[in-house]
Amino acid sequence: MLELNHIKMNYGQRIIYDCANFVAHKNELTIIMGKSGSGKSTLHKIITMSLDTQGEYFIDTKDMNKLSNKEKKQFIKEHMGIVNQNPIFIRDLTINDHINLCQSLLNGYQVDEYVQFLQLEEVLNKYPLQLSSGEKMRVAILLAMIHQPEILVFDEPTASLDSYHTHIVVEMIKKYAQSGHYVIVFTHDKILKDVADSLYIIENNKLTSVTREKGNYKNSISLLKANKKSYLYFLFKMYKHQFFFKSMTLLLISLTIAIGCFSIFHGNSTIQYYQNQLNKTEKTGIIYKENIDSLGKLYNEEYGFSELEVKGIKEVKGVKNIWPYIMTRNHEVIQNDLKSVNIKIYQNGQLVHDLDYKNNTYTVATYKNDYKYESNLIKKINSNEGVYVSAYLLYDLFNPDVERYNKKDIENSVQKYDENTEIEFPIIVPIYNLQYKNQKGNQLLGKTMTIKTKIKGIYYQDIPFQFSKGTTTDVSIFYPLDIALKFIQKNKASTNELLQDQVKYQNDEGYLTPFYPLYYQFNVDRGISFRTVKENIEAKGYKVLSDYNDAENNLDIIHQLNSGLQMIAVFICLITLFISFGIKYTKKEEYDDYLNFFMEKGFSYQETRKKLIQKFMLESIFCTGVSIILFILMVILGNYLYYNSKTHIQIEFIIITVVFSLSIEVLLPLLVLGRRNKL
Repeated sequence: MLELNHIKMNYGQRIIYDCANFVAHKNELTIIMGKSGSGKSTLHKIITMSLDTQGEYFIDTKDMNKLSNKEKKQFIKEHMGIVNQNPIFIRDLTINDHINLCQSLLNGYQVDEYVQFLQLEEVLNKYPLQLSSGEKMRVAILLAMIHQPEILVFDEPTASLDSYHTHIVVEMIKKYAQSGHYVIVFTHDKILKDVADSLYIIENNKLTSVTREKGNYKNSISLLKANKKSYLYFLFKMYKHQFFFKSMTLLLISLTIAIGCFSIFHGNSTIQYYQNQLNKTEKTGIIYKENIDSLGKLYNEEYGFSELEVKGIKEVKGVKNIWPYIMTRNHEVIQNDLKSVNIKIYQNGQLVHDLDYKNNTYTVATYKNDYKYESNLIKKINSNEGVYVSAYLLYDLFNPDVERYNKKDIENSVQKYDENTEIEFPIIVPIYNLQYKNQKGNQLLGKTMTIKTKIKGIYYQDIPFQFSKGTTTDVSIFYPLDIALKFIQKNKASTNELLQDQVKYQNDEGYLTPFYPLYYQFNVDRGISFRTVKENIEAKGYKVLSDYNDAENNLDIIHQLNSGLQMIAVFICLITLFISFGIKYTKKEEYDDYLNFFMEKGFSYQETRKKLIQKFMLESIFCTGVSIILFILMVILGNYLYYNSKTHIQIEFIIITVVFSLSIEVLLPLLVLGRRNKL
């Protein structure tokens, strides 16, 4: 017996019930009638335990008032089916999915006979918004009966039904009542009044029992338990509804996240790349007096550096060392002792190759012994002695007829050189500068010496010394500066022999001047700004060429570009958040329906909210996954287009992607949903 005794209820000064009593019996269809505003809804809430009141409430001698909210919800889930006047559904599930969901969550039964009786076969594959109000009511009745509850409570079950379907529904709930259940119906329908076993009228704040006929028990339909499906299965089913729209929305959000993260991490990776380049580059530069055309070099005091000028440069704060940078090409120097440019390779003391390189441009330059040149090496062989050799030169020696270079072939070819390899080559050392009185330009007088030494390292590409537009010089071999300086000092006197043949050119007299190096190399102390030192040197009227300065400028440009890109990325992300909030706000009613659907089935607010969060979390996982895929594609494309910038997947990216996805797909919907009373 379901029994309410001495019920008292009022809203402010208005009394709804004053010591009302109500009894419903198994096997009986109990009908409650009353005008709108008479208190039917209040009694409905009391019976379904969604409203607390004064008085006693017993179901089969069980005191319901002593149950906690959690216990009440559990009782509703296991023993009660509730059908409201305006049924609530999950919009993204078909009716058949609703049936499967309730069977799984409520340990329900197979209800094919109910589906046929209520004539719902044609709506099983439809979504709730595609149903008429009458169809929704019949579906709601079906769902309420899936777990065969002891108690069925209806609110106006026939209000939206036509006459035909009204008789079907009345017949069904009458049979259900007679099969050992409590069936309580709040209605205005006279058809239900006529078939009632027990009738209550609410009038003038009084609940009055009008008639009661003892119901007859009839055997109920025998139903089989339905197979259960996981909640995750239904989450995927929900996502399939309006799949294109949801996928496009997800793709746009994921694309925004990927672009934002790529802008940040690609920029940071690019910065790191250029920072690494800067760290590997020596803080050094080359000083010269003006843009020197390669055809008009004058190696005299006007264009070269005097001792006084070198001393003035040394006094610039931050300059650690300064030394001559002597670079000569075979066709620039007049030599009377160079008949050929033979370059020989020895391995373990045995000659393995000998080639005359005279017809090629052959450039040698000096390096300082205590200066590190390892940053551009593709192979380091000996750290104590020797020369630095161009990989191109070594490749040419064995492949003189090759017109186009292949980088991989060149790199493979140098692997055979080791500590037992020696190279023998001529060095053309300028001694004097020969100028004519009436002719422009000049010529160098020099002598040649041959060196046989080990290879210290092999470089793929040296610093491109570019002194005028379109003119660069690639050095074949770097040899120690000390060798050149000693050789110049030793051979100054012997160049007079050369002068006898060269002083006259087209009746123009020439004269000798000392050879002054056109270029000096310098390095900067640690902790001192290279840019500041460069500016101080240039303030003296000199020019400075430096890979370090170029790398520093590139890094500054990348920093500026990255700052701009990050601002754009942040702006895009904020716009995405704003638009996403608008989209989620339009779904507030849908989220409310989701919560109410489960709460009507007896789930607590906490359980229902958890289920909704699981739905949001799945969408967030989709968003994170697509964002990562898009980011990886952007990284691959970026690394392909910008070969000197390598972006890598970092844990920070995963964290930002997860946080941003959670913010859009979980936090924003929960913010839109807000809080409600915990029932």
